[in-house]
Amino acid sequence: MAIQQRLAETHNALTSEAAKSIVFDDENYAAPEVMPGIEQLCSDPEFAAQPLSAACKVLLAWDQRDRPDSKGAMLFREFWQRVPKMPPIWSVPFNQDEPATPPNTLAITDSSIREYLKTALLEAIDTLHKFHFSLDVPLSTVQYRSTPKGNIPVPGGREFEGTLNIAGFGNLTEQSYHNQSIVGTSYFQVVTWGDEKLHPSGILAYGQSYEPDAQHYSDQTRLFSSGKLIDLTLDQPLKSASTTSGKKHISLSHPTSSLLPSSARSDRQDGFFHSIIDKFFFRDFTACRQLSPECCT
Repeated sequence: MAIQQRLAETHNALTSEAAKSIVFDDENYAAPEVMPGIEQLCSDPEFAAQPLSAACKVLLAWDQRDRPDSKGAMLFREFWQRVPKMPPIWSVPFNQDEPATPPNTLAITDSSIREYLKTALLEAIDTLHKFHFSLDVPLSTVQYRSTPKGNIPVPGGREFEGTLNIAGFGNLTEQSYHNQSIVGTSYFQVVTWGDEKLHPSGILAYGQSYEPDAQHYSDQTRLFSSGKLIDLTLDQPLKSASTTSGKKHISLSHPTSSLLPSSARSDRQDGFFHSIIDKFFFRDFTACRQLSPECCT
């Protein structure tokens, strides 16, 4: 559904803010395909009894995103991760001749599929109750990074939910999802250009320092939690584009050694963040030049 909507839209130039929002809107792309069928199931009398009716109320009120304040995201995740283990559930299966059209429409007219979905939802409810979470627990309660300065909510979902902002944590425990490290959207970068300059911004979600006691250990995680990026400055503008035999040539400048504001840098001068920037701005560009020397100089 999301792909068809995007293809149907009027396409203007993609701004850096629009590019960032594609990931940071934390949309759960499984939800639009699944929730219409769930809504129909929830209208059935067999879902009117507890605890199914309470779960239906939470899911139907969910914003279908994986934001820290999203209520219902956790219930949906625990439900949906059980469904792929079941028999085919779609009335319209995947068609390789139409790759932009995902499988869709839950086959709820099939009594066996209805029972499978009901079982998955009951198991999800039991899991939340076992760990003493309410069905409408905000995602921030269970998905966060622990730091000496407190827990930092982490937005994002899992791969099987179709989210673009991936937040991969461990199994659910009585306290939260196991949260020793952030796996998924670990480094995020957006680059645009104008005024003969590149304008990159980025974030290292789990931070640059390995030392929990470091002053700025969790600065970048807090920015990531609120959907913010850091401006990554370059020490020189783009060299003027020139042409040779009608072909454009573009040159990039090297990033400075002070890419981050002081509040966001690691205590180590040779931090991982710099090596990441070096890779993105130089090694990849060098590889491009080697593969296609007529494009870049």
